[in-house]
Amino acid sequence: MPPPTHEDLRWKAYFGESPEDASSEDEDFTGGRSGGYTKDEMTARDAKWKAVEAFERSREGLETLTPPALRSLCASVRPRPGAEVLVTYAATNETGAAVARARRELFVVGAAAADAPAWRVALDKALPDMRRGETVRVAYDGGGVVEATLELVR
Repeated sequence: MPPPTHEDLRWKAYFGESPEDASSEDEDFTGGRSGGYTKDEMTARDAKWKAVEAFERSREGLETLTPPALRSLCASVRPRPGAEVLVTYAATNETGAAVARARRELFVVGAAAADAPAWRVALDKALPDMRRGETVRVAYDGGGVVEATLELVR
């Protein structure tokens, strides 16, 4: 059997006709360029994903129960200190008894009072390491556990 020719390997539409020149589902990304991404775009994209992977490896004390809706690190996905967030949480003590529970409570990241309960301080420390849609389990002083879902970042 002879090796395939360029024409044999050419992409065909559903009915066998050739696509129009410079038409692609990826046209918005390529800007009509035939070669796809430029070297600078590939480098920027690679750097972005390396930053995301480094962030995911650096998180300590968090057990991820549900992955985030987005893996991005932008401000609408990952809260910064001073950001308002909606959090659903359940805190239990060392015996498993419920200490606190709330559905979609508004918090300001980094604004836990000095006399706040230990579960609230642990949750406040975990919020900057969470991403929207993610559910995590965090242990706090005294043997208790907080399970929290980051619903929204504003």
